Amino acid sequence: MNSLNLLLHVLEPITTLAARAYVIGGEIFTVSTILFGLNMLAGLCEKVYTAGVAVGTFYREYCHEFTKWLTIRVITVVVLASELSWLGVKRIYINKHRILPTLNEWRNNIGSLFVYESPVYIKA
Repeated sequence: MNSLNLLLHVLEPITTLAARAYVIGGEIFTVSTILFGLNMLAGLCEKVYTAGVAVGTFYREYCHEFTKWLTIRVITVVVLASELSWLGVKRIYINKHRILPTLNEWRNNIGSLFVYESPVYIKA
């Protein structure tokens, strides 16, 4: 029993030292992983910034004037089309009693083109 007791007294500091080394190794691994991730994120930010500068320079040099011109023209066309549409709707609403009979006549004429009239059937 005495030798087992002596062996436990010898192994206890060794296991304590191994546990401390394991904890320190885990902390070192965790800190290294965090630093590696931050370094990768910093590199990614640098690459995105460089790409943004390149694209922005190209756009400003070759595309900005045309894009500005095209944007102004598209906005102008949308505003004019909206105004003309509104004026057309107002005119149709005001003159709906004169327009409706003509539209009904057109609808009936177009509908009669798609109706089959049998040669056997005689209209009375």
